[in-house]
Amino acid sequence: YLSEDGQVLDTFFDGFLYLPYTAFNFSAEAQCIDGWNYYLDNIFTPERNLDALNKVTAEVGEKLGIKDHKSTVFFSVLYTFTAKECFGELDGKKLDFAKIEDRKTALKYLIDEYLRRYADGDYSHTKIGGFYWFEEQISYSDSHEEELIAFVRDYVHSKGLGFFWIPYFKAVGYHDWKRLGFDVACIQPNYAFSNKLKVDRVYETAKIAKELGMCVELEITGIKLDENGEVINTNDVEKFIEYLTVGAETGYMNTIKMYYQGGVPGDISKAVFSKTPRYREMYDMTYRFAKRML
Repeated sequence: YLSEDGQVLDTFFDGFLYLPYTAFNFSAEAQCIDGWNYYLDNIFTPERNLDALNKVTAEVGEKLGIKDHKSTVFFSVLYTFTAKECFGELDGKKLDFAKIEDRKTALKYLIDEYLRRYADGDYSHTKIGGFYWFEEQISYSDSHEEELIAFVRDYVHSKGLGFFWIPYFKAVGYHDWKRLGFDVACIQPNYAFSNKLKVDRVYETAKIAKELGMCVELEITGIKLDENGEVINTNDVEKFIEYLTVGAETGYMNTIKMYYQGGVPGDISKAVFSKTPRYREMYDMTYRFAKRML
């Protein structure tokens, strides 16, 4: 948590999920082994992503006098597309995703690669919290879907790690999250992405989350600045503040919290040095929300 002049005042978010843009995950590249390895390479690139987080976590811990300060990291489980016949070879065998065992082989490879690369690197100021099922709905039309989820869940649990999911609003299967074996599920209101929805959508999401034992994802993306650094779309700032106030009112502020803020640097992070006072205020409110102080 930074002051307006960039001084470190406190910790803020304690966990970070690495996931690809949806456009990548459903691209032809991401459906083949080379694309998966490209994505893995990106996460473990020196001075970027995980390495950058490790270094800044150490820096924050030193400045705040927190001994052995760590950030928790989570990795994404990519999708195995059944229609793709050219995923590639693993251990000399060409995989066919029409076969569930080959899909399991690919998923195990992905998880093992995350863990191997993490163990081989110097990420001593982080710790792995678990894995994220990247799909935002359950594809019951895929006869292997539930078995694949169970396979990943059991394998991740065998490593002593968590397994979680973030479905969109009333996505197929959202109410089945416990039966499917996810440790945590966080539902998206999708309020931030529509000009037609009213704040009632956030209240309805909070009600669903409470009834089903889920948490609520807070969403902001696409904040635009003019040539003077002033926020153009101030309505989107106000909408995110509504996520915060509804969370404080209904109680999801006091549960696990997940945030979507677009791509790097992220719309919450951009607010730190904003010349628009309300945008900076949003940042301060988010800090208090994260710390359950609203």
